Amino acid sequence: MKKLLSITLIALSLGCSFNQAYSAENKFFKFIKPKQEKTYIGNVYSVAKFFAEYEAAANNYNHNEFIKAYDKNYISCDGFNLDILSKLLKETWKTYPGIKYQVKLNSVNFYNGMAVADVTETAKGYAKAENDNVGEFVSTMQSIYYLKKNKNSWLITNDYTVKENIILSWGDGKLAKCSFETPQQIQAGKEYTASLKVKAPDGSIAIGSINADKITYPQKPSKEIFRKFSPEGTLERIMKANTNNTNEYLVGTVGFTRPKVDNNQNLNINLTGYACLMERMNVVPVNKFIEVNKNNDKKTK
Repeated sequence: MKKLLSITLIALSLGCSFNQAYSAENKFFKFIKPKQEKTYIGNVYSVAKFFAEYEAAANNYNHNEFIKAYDKNYISCDGFNLDILSKLLKETWKTYPGIKYQVKLNSVNFYNGMAVADVTETAKGYAKAENDNVGEFVSTMQSIYYLKKNKNSWLITNDYTVKENIILSWGDGKLAKCSFETPQQIQAGKEYTASLKVKAPDGSIAIGSINADKITYPQKPSKEIFRKFSPEGTLERIMKANTNNTNEYLVGTVGFTRPKVDNNQNLNINLTGYACLMERMNVVPVNKFIEVNKNNDKKTK
């Protein structure tokens, strides 16, 4: 639900994980009484039904029904409340008409009336690019959703994004082989290296840019400065995580061109493609209340 709001769930797609959980050979169920097992199965199906309606609302662009799936006190791992979520949803559907969501449910666990769902989410669609070109994007995200019981259904109270990446490309960007290596998690204020690699299509030249943007609302992207790739097709940048304890999006951008000489011997350089690779980096706050007594450590040794 972050950046591209890829938060839908295919109900009854429990598939392999569900079958494994209820295998007759699963030793776990030797310790579960029949009544407990019946309750557990019922809860699993109620979560699947909840997300089936959730997915339908998203893919039908039904804003009101979608928002009803959230608790009024909902807060995301990026600090977004329900009001901001609602605005992001409308903006996303306007920017990416035709966007479609799909999510695989990996597992569901229950604790004291709460449900914790581990899902792998994807979103696909099209976006208008340079010179009216149409770009394709794919968003993939692994998330944990926390649900609370709401009569016979559930409400989303919180979420945590474990990993997220987004790829948008058009023209030569679709033909190129690009990869973006970044930390998945880092402590606030620590230095790290982001590495962008590209193998451009024959006849094209690539230039690249690497930036870090804090996840805020509204989003404030930093200015892109393009540089040449190394002869091996690598561009690296050393950066430092913010100290505001705010998660970040690391953005690797690649522009492609095919220089041509016209009849008057003038060199024409036009953009022939584009690829944008975005990776989420979770920033872990520095705990300033940890005290280490070195004298006690020496005595123990």
